[in-house]
Amino acid sequence: MKSIIRWCAGRPVAVIMAIAAVMLAGIASAARLPLGRLPEIEVPRLFVEAALPGLPASDIRTLVTVPLEDALSSAKGLVRSSSISTDGRSILTLEFSWGEDIKSAAGRVREILDSAYIALPEGATKPRVLSFDPGAEPLMTVSIAHSGGDLAFARRFAEREVKARLRRVEGAGQVLVAGGTEREVAVAVDMKRAAARGLTVYAVEELADLVAPGPSGPFRLGDIADVAKRNAPRKSLFVVDGEERVAIELYKRTGADPVATARDARSAIEKMATEFSPDLRIEILDDSSLPIAASIRNLAAAAAAGAVIAAAVLFVLLRDATGAALVASSIPVSVFATLSILGIAGKSLNGMSLGGLAVAVGMISDNAVVVIDALSSEFESAEERPDAEAVADATVTVVGGTFGSTITTALVFLPIVFLPGALGALYSDLALAIVAGTVSGWFGAVLALPSLYRVSWTPRPARKRDGLEKAYLSVLAKALRKPRMVILSAAVLALIGTAMTIAMPVVFMPDGAVSSLVVRAVFPRGTDPDGMSREAEMLTASLRAVPGTSFAYGRCGAAADDCARPADPSREADCLCIT
Repeated sequence: MKSIIRWCAGRPVAVIMAIAAVMLAGIASAARLPLGRLPEIEVPRLFVEAALPGLPASDIRTLVTVPLEDALSSAKGLVRSSSISTDGRSILTLEFSWGEDIKSAAGRVREILDSAYIALPEGATKPRVLSFDPGAEPLMTVSIAHSGGDLAFARRFAEREVKARLRRVEGAGQVLVAGGTEREVAVAVDMKRAAARGLTVYAVEELADLVAPGPSGPFRLGDIADVAKRNAPRKSLFVVDGEERVAIELYKRTGADPVATARDARSAIEKMATEFSPDLRIEILDDSSLPIAASIRNLAAAAAAGAVIAAAVLFVLLRDATGAALVASSIPVSVFATLSILGIAGKSLNGMSLGGLAVAVGMISDNAVVVIDALSSEFESAEERPDAEAVADATVTVVGGTFGSTITTALVFLPIVFLPGALGALYSDLALAIVAGTVSGWFGAVLALPSLYRVSWTPRPARKRDGLEKAYLSVLAKALRKPRMVILSAAVLALIGTAMTIAMPVVFMPDGAVSSLVVRAVFPRGTDPDGMSREAEMLTASLRAVPGTSFAYGRCGAAADDCARPADPSREADCLCIT
């Protein structure tokens, strides 16, 4: 180790170039790292959806759900499965063991479903496999209202125009449409007129002027049936401030930057709002990327302020502007080195990784202070600039102690990086940031600081002890004269701390700041969205009148391509959620 330190101390230009390279790599990584409130957690859970229109829930359970459950029970790594059968639709939830590659599991499930599909009744759709997103809350919620109150037109516009544009946004995942009405063609067949032409009734979905062949010659559908357009039964309802509207819910793709995705989506939405005004009102009701960006900025500002305060305290305690500047310079270098490591590891800038960086800042300066103190004690009264050999000799005296402290910290946090399950996924970013920060700080302290100290060395008189050092020596002398009292005091404090720790509540995650409230209105069982619309309008209008409320919007039901809500047992079909 001494030879490496001597080599670095003798080549300050190479060391400065290496520091510059680390800083540039860190800046580039910081620009590319995605932002997030918490790390991405890949929950090993899949949804399987199959449909057989026209059948009640009991028949769906018997003819579709049970055969699929039996077939999927042999899937490798499957821990448990559950299912929900509704009219015309079956949704299965498959949970796999932690650590299972969810993409490989999805491939195995699709192979099983290809074989099981043959045994399903005629008319059943081919089962599809969907992954589960633990942060299954929309990144952005947008409302669309027609100036004339035409909900059917607003729904068609949302599905054909808005949905298509948002899907082109970089990082966008699923785009769901809720609320509004859909038009359908109702065909009421006159059995007597059909029988007169020798016809039987089968599925008809064409218009009244459709000409069809029959046993007695061609005929118009309108001759045997009444054909009319009407509003289809609604599967979902969306109300904003007492007015029915259509909602667009944008979800981000797994691994995408929510802040960048929301920024691009916001730009597309504002462009559409201008383009289609005044016929359509397009408003952003909720953007979850805003609190994410704000929390990241606040945490980064707190970490930067902590680094500045640490540098100021070092200057006051060391009473050496050059030494304090060298110690302070080790903090940003180590931080940027840590950002490079986070980028290589595929992590993101989130509350956990930034929290780990903030914790590591103090540990980074510890090693730097020890090295600078050793060098200052050795050379502060020297008459000429020390050579590389002398600097290496002085540094080596503290390498063992600083390495022991650093490796102890690394060994404490390193196992968390490889911890399986949700805890490992959540806290691995924190542990990696602390380990990378302390290790890079140690390398910077024992390799870069001696070289920089040698370059910046200037002769100055020997430092005298100040009042703080004298007070510490006095307290230390008293403590050494009464070791039993010191040990007893430490034991009492440890017991008090243990008791306080046991008494503290245990939670998985602390409660964050609340900017919205959710009101659940439960309707009588079996109430459909049409039966909730009037009460929903009244409730949202009343809540909007509360002072300080920006929006009050509520929704019930689920879109046809939304599997997460119907598969969640905690979400009741006859419940209206108002935010």
